[in-house]
Amino acid sequence: MASEGDRCRWRLAPDALETGPFVHVAACSALPQIISLPHAIATCRNWPGPGSERCAVRRHGGAAEPEAFVPVQDFTLDAYASILRAGLDAGYEFYPVFDWYDLDAPKGAGIMLRHDVDRRPGNALKMARLERDLGVRSSYYFRSLPCSFVPDIIKQIRDLGHEIGYHYEDWHLARYDPRKALALFEDHLARLRTLAPVRSIAMHGSPLSRENNMAIWDHHTFTDFGVIDAILSFDYTGYVFFTDSGRTFAPSGANLRDYLGNAGTVAGVGSSNDLGAWLRQHPGVRVQINVHPERWNDPGAAWLRQWATDQAANTVKRGLRLVRGTNRAAKPEAT
Repeated sequence: MASEGDRCRWRLAPDALETGPFVHVAACSALPQIISLPHAIATCRNWPGPGSERCAVRRHGGAAEPEAFVPVQDFTLDAYASILRAGLDAGYEFYPVFDWYDLDAPKGAGIMLRHDVDRRPGNALKMARLERDLGVRSSYYFRSLPCSFVPDIIKQIRDLGHEIGYHYEDWHLARYDPRKALALFEDHLARLRTLAPVRSIAMHGSPLSRENNMAIWDHHTFTDFGVIDAILSFDYTGYVFFTDSGRTFAPSGANLRDYLGNAGTVAGVGSSNDLGAWLRQHPGVRVQINVHPERWNDPGAAWLRQWATDQAANTVKRGLRLVRGTNRAAKPEAT
């Protein structure tokens, strides 16, 4: 019996979009019947291409039929696990943010692993358990809002050995009033500290805000609260930064504020497979990876909802970039 590879031919479409190339799957003469959409989705999931964000399936029967476009399912927990395993295989050690700082920035290879828990803290708990099973520790930054701040989940992640940090957005919540912002920051930090020690903070991007939440430190000093800042407390010259903002690990026009000082970026690394391959090929580098747990779901309805949400959000963010007329200066690209 012919194998799936014998029966189907594959090619990359030339009309690649910013979200990734299309992959066309066409039935060959050995498989003349119409390929069902579930079969097509399953086939696309197994496509080992360069992390395409969509998959185009050309269904053929007695007459030509329209193409059906379905998403390739990167951004699953299995895909995330593959990144961690790639780093471990390459000899990397993973560090929470404060541990990296406390070690005075390890001189050799290392990955500072951080999670901005914007929403769906249940996803963060799944990620934290997966990391524990692989012997990896990381930092989880929680917002003060109910969509992120769930005490029971925060305590469970703490008990798994991970760092808990504050994902602050008080400048935006206070409508850019320095006094109100400081009061909110103090209150929210104190509330989080009733659940876990908090030694580091990281700003929330708040894409709809006209100002960056780090502007609060133009008026106050975060070290007064016994914390470091995951962005501001380091000189990131010589580091490489990967973030899944924009649903890609490559630099994206949909990433408005998720940057890391002078750290370099890698334009050719978009998918989980790409990132895993890069880590294997580049041992001995200082890296920070920022992952948003809400984006990573098992295949099914939750994955599809998040995929659709991310596509819509990316469109809005690109529009905001155009309206605001802002364009971040290019950072050095890592090889």
